[in-house]
Amino acid sequence: MSLIDDASPAANLLRGCGANPTDVLREVRRRVKLSDTAGHTDSAAILDLAMAEASSLGDEKIGTEHLLLAILRSEGIANEVLRSQGVDANAIRQILSDQRKVSDHSVRPPSSAKPLVRGPD
Repeated sequence: MSLIDDASPAANLLRGCGANPTDVLREVRRRVKLSDTAGHTDSAAILDLAMAEASSLGDEKIGTEHLLLAILRSEGIANEVLRSQGVDANAIRQILSDQRKVSDHSVRPPSSAKPLVRGPD
């Protein structure tokens, strides 16, 4: 699965910011081909940033959402393309927070819920 696979969390976050994941990927590839240099931050640095993002969000594993946030904190072509599409780290964090609130509420029963008690057979 790629970072911008249509079903990835990163793709959903990009759409939430109003960007088209396919267009973002296409533009990054185009700019990399035109660039004299690779135009990207060292991948180890991106992974370090992604680990920091995961940790700050309370996550134990790195996901595409953490990689997306790491790219937004780095310098390079991908960052430039994301920003030109209106994607920024604050918007991504807000969308993640909103998604997690909805997810938390759908999993946990309301505090007023009473345990189910089975009656006589």
